[in-house]
Amino acid sequence: MSILALQYLFWACLAVFLIANRKSLFGAWHFRIFRILFHHFRLHRSRRVDVDKDGYQAIFQPIVTSSYSPLLECDYNLHKSNSTYFTDLDVNHTHLLSNLFKELLSPSPKEGTRGIEGKLLTVALGGVACTFTKDIKPYEKYEVWTRVLCWDEKWLYVVSHFVKHGAVRPAQDSFNRGGIGDVRADERKRRGGVPCDFSLGSEQDLKKIVFASSMAKYVFKRGRITVPPRSAMESIGLLPRPPSSLTPDGPHLHQAQASRAVTSQSNGASNMEKWTLTRLEEENEKGLKVAAHLAQLVRVQDSFTGPSASVQGIF
Repeated sequence: MSILALQYLFWACLAVFLIANRKSLFGAWHFRIFRILFHHFRLHRSRRVDVDKDGYQAIFQPIVTSSYSPLLECDYNLHKSNSTYFTDLDVNHTHLLSNLFKELLSPSPKEGTRGIEGKLLTVALGGVACTFTKDIKPYEKYEVWTRVLCWDEKWLYVVSHFVKHGAVRPAQDSFNRGGIGDVRADERKRRGGVPCDFSLGSEQDLKKIVFASSMAKYVFKRGRITVPPRSAMESIGLLPRPPSSLTPDGPHLHQAQASRAVTSQSNGASNMEKWTLTRLEEENEKGLKVAAHLAQLVRVQDSFTGPSASVQGIF
């Protein structure tokens, strides 16, 4: 084989290697994040979570993203390295926060700056924890499902699950208005065209499809001032304002006073109950019981021995 042929072979192999590992290349993380911001803040600026149409459960609906584990993300055991899960979480969480809170995080070209009191908010990650259940093989596809778990006076808690690709199909897509029988053809093809093979009725069923689970907490800031998540959601209509600031004919007041849930039907999908405020608060309280474990992790810093103890070595 000639030198020229070897050069062509080398560059061809290098190109294949780079393409197959493009997710892990220098600058790829930034490209993925900025592409998401452009998608939500420019291409789909008008798309919003509508609790009047979909009910308060829309706040808790997950965002689903798909990815894979390239060779450069794998460790010497030839499975996805634990540290790389967090880059996927960055991407997935950016989708969720941008979709829910775009009016607070970015000025609208038509409406200008909205935010709170005319000032945009920033959102910062305050902590994250991840547990690993099942390894992900090289180039294995998976999905990341992330949703709001709950909120307290300071933190917004979100939970994420790394799930076997195509194992679960959502019952409904709130933006495409399609039920499980009306998912678009390309979506059916991407998810394998078959419904979930697992009943998800037991912990053993979940272990078959869940690779890892994570919980994170975020804080909203207006300058150096912390904005409670409830106030942020009230300002953009995800939650109703206090009764004193509502008008008698306001749609949120009507929902707050409703004594029972109403049903709606969209594009052939099965009837879905809309949550009342009471149901929403129950879900939030249930989530707070789980989030309390992450909140307690701040006490771990008290275990730092510092200069008061000897060390095994300095490397």
